[in-house]
Amino acid sequence: MKQEERLARLFKILSVGTRIRILNLIKERALCVNALSQALKITPAAVSQ
Repeated sequence: MKQEERLARLFKILSVGTRIRILNLIKERALCVNALSQALKITPAAVSQ
């Protein structure tokens, strides 16, 4: 995969606000899906997407 394609994919992933919030939480410490869902007030299924 070319660097441009990797960057485009990364920017697409980071365009979803919930994913950035998840990254901010897990950069501090490891959290399971249930802990993330409670912290973000979303379902575990939404965390997994």
